Amino acid sequence: MRAETLDYQGRRAMCYVVNPVKLYALTEELRRLSVRQAGHGLVGDATGTLAGGSGPDAVEGPRLVLVHGVYEGRAYPLRSAGKAERRWVVGRARGLDVSLDYDPFVSTENCFITEEAGRFTVADVAASKNGTSVNWVPLAKGGTRVLRAADVIGVGRSLLSFAPA
Repeated sequence: MRAETLDYQGRRAMCYVVNPVKLYALTEELRRLSVRQAGHGLVGDATGTLAGGSGPDAVEGPRLVLVHGVYEGRAYPLRSAGKAERRWVVGRARGLDVSLDYDPFVSTENCFITEEAGRFTVADVAASKNGTSVNWVPLAKGGTRVLRAADVIGVGRSLLSFAPA
């Protein structure tokens, strides 16, 4: 990064020029450091990204895989064993089916994943302030969309990929 002084509307202004390659390297380093900080006591790989070995291959059946976020690679199973209803909550609160508690841009309860007759849908929680997107297209408040293999669900600044059985 270098600083330059420019004339802007008759006034001198400081302008910073950033090298995009170095900026990317810096953001990746910050992300790596955030993984270590957010690891709060998890066991698993050295970085803590798999949070106890729940990687995508460790979970069978339908699942959501975190493809962008602190625990990148972690899989969240979408199985109904022991659950009366076939609905999973995605949000920031701890104890949810898909808890993204590290991301302050995720609402407490952001969206629901439901299964009916083998078909999965995602529904935005109308009360969520931060919204939900599928393949970078925002859902309407309270809107619903059928999920297909490899659809990317955006909540906060995290991204989850849908992997059917």
